[in-house]
Amino acid sequence: MNSVAHSVLGAPIIVSSHTSLFHVGMDFPAIPDCQRRKCATSRECDQNASMLLPQDAAFFAVVVDAVGGLYIRPQSDEDTIYCMKPEFALLARLIPADSSCLVIVYHCGAGNLNMGLYDLMRLGGVGLKDKPLLERHSMLHETFHFNLRKHEQHQAAHGHQCADLRNTLNIRVHWVGWQEACIRLFEDDSELPFKPACIYRLDEAEYVHMLTPIRTRWS
Repeated sequence: MNSVAHSVLGAPIIVSSHTSLFHVGMDFPAIPDCQRRKCATSRECDQNASMLLPQDAAFFAVVVDAVGGLYIRPQSDEDTIYCMKPEFALLARLIPADSSCLVIVYHCGAGNLNMGLYDLMRLGGVGLKDKPLLERHSMLHETFHFNLRKHEQHQAAHGHQCADLRNTLNIRVHWVGWQEACIRLFEDDSELPFKPACIYRLDEAEYVHMLTPIRTRWS
């Protein structure tokens, strides 16, 4: 298990049976398998849902249970779920109870550990798997920022200083868009808070790991 996983995974909970509370009650979403070694060029402009993957990013599935408890499972371990480290406890205020999402965890350019939410699979008890990926991502964005504003207003009403919360928050929505936009961002990453390693095309059944885009003069 890599260092990113050690930084986000808390106490393990062994899933011993398919009828256990944690199997039935939490409904962990599956993280699609990753297919590697695919090339992309600037000429390729297919409108595929994609995202930039930071260099040390690791994939996780996250569940917020019915009472706001946070649980997380790494992509490589389907037999164990973990409590989430306290550093990410604010997630329970940003995503409603009885929800699940897919995330990546990575270090940004400043060295801080970030959690990037990119896909929402369940929202307040309602399954979203039948909706298109980009629609789910849009719902995630709206839900996250609506609840972030509510949290900021609550903090301000109780006299807490939260003006810099958005800049210091270690939980964020990780942008997903068309593959052609990801290629442009990869070629000019000066505005990104992290160093991108590759582009991931987010097909519903599997993710396709694109190698570094090749710059062409004839696009």
